[in-house]
Amino acid sequence: MARALRGAGILAFRQADYAAARDFHERSLEIRRRQGNRAGEAAALESMGLVSIESGDTATGLPLLEQALELHRAEGVPQPIAQSLNNLGTVLHYEGQTERATAMLEESLAIKRGIGDRRGIAMTLDNLGDFAFTRNDDAEARRLYEESLATRRELGDALGIQRCVMGLADLAVRRCDLAGARTLFAEGVAIARDAGDRVALLHACESLADLAQAEGDAVRAAKLRGHADRLRAETGYALSISSVATRERTVAATRAAVGDDAAFERALAAGAAMSIDEAIALAFAAPGAG
Repeated sequence: MARALRGAGILAFRQADYAAARDFHERSLEIRRRQGNRAGEAAALESMGLVSIESGDTATGLPLLEQALELHRAEGVPQPIAQSLNNLGTVLHYEGQTERATAMLEESLAIKRGIGDRRGIAMTLDNLGDFAFTRNDDAEARRLYEESLATRRELGDALGIQRCVMGLADLAVRRCDLAGARTLFAEGVAIARDAGDRVALLHACESLADLAQAEGDAVRAAKLRGHADRLRAETGYALSISSVATRERTVAATRAAVGDDAAFERALAAGAAMSIDEAIALAFAAPGAG
């Protein structure tokens, strides 16, 4: 029963139904504690922590992740320890605790390489790539994403491939390879759309807004930011501390590029009113078509 509840919680989490996910994981935790199953208890706590983090309650989520790591270390099984380090380190990074976060991910990666956990290795490489991206070390970010992508393709991991190609696309925008970025974004968006992953589509809209702005189409960028805001409201997906500053900066840049506050607000509203299919069609329209 506890395993089934955890599985239901994971599914609800992927669908951004955080209230249902929290309920499933709490019920799983109760069962695991009655059973005296420490490994299961740690897994439930970790899942609850991730749900809290994604829904914006970092004050609740971080202690749960810390408890889970402590239990995993006590159990001494390498794979869950490595994954717990990965999860906690990633959250700490976006909360500004960069040094501790990096140490945790490097420990996680070393454990995963030692046990041959290829899927886990790819996941941690992705996160280290994100760290490199945020500190503007584009060469390192590209190396990490590409190493992960090669593994993801070998494993046939569609959602993992999606994550990697979106990271590579963001790098392509940054170095002004806009045609290359469009190709990578097209692959990533197609996977997210097929999977019905609305959080991935939210991130895609934000990245595609950056592409539109780089192509000189500020109105299209504003519409895509408006649609991303709608998806964030619908999913309850919360911004991390570091992401808030990034979003404020990119939105301000788009507003300035539009050049008129009223026109910017109209574009935001128009984007929010679109269906996801309309937003994707807009995103891949020719520059100036927005």
